[in-house]
Amino acid sequence: MKKKQYIPLGENVLVLSETEEDSGSVLIMPKANDDNSTRKGRVLCVGADAKFTKEDDVVIFKKWGGSEVFLEEYNDTSRDQKCFVVKESDILVKEGGK
Repeated sequence: MKKKQYIPLGENVLVLSETEEDSGSVLIMPKANDDNSTRKGRVLCVGADAKFTKEDDVVIFKKWGGSEVFLEEYNDTSRDQKCFVVKESDILVKEGGK
């Protein structure tokens, strides 16, 4: 099945969250009472007004800053992988530095 193209509007960024894995590729689920206030993910696409992020960037963003969206092509419930529409201003860190 061909993946649909999505285009976030404005400064919005579509991010696919990463699951937490250790070096042995065993899934480690966060604790129910985990108060971590951030998520990590890969940028799938960016809106026209996004200035600092691009497709395939790995970013850390505010956990409660984005809106979860269900996109069948990307969401993998067996791995707890989810998509989020995040304002670029809610992205705190970009890995790599380019």
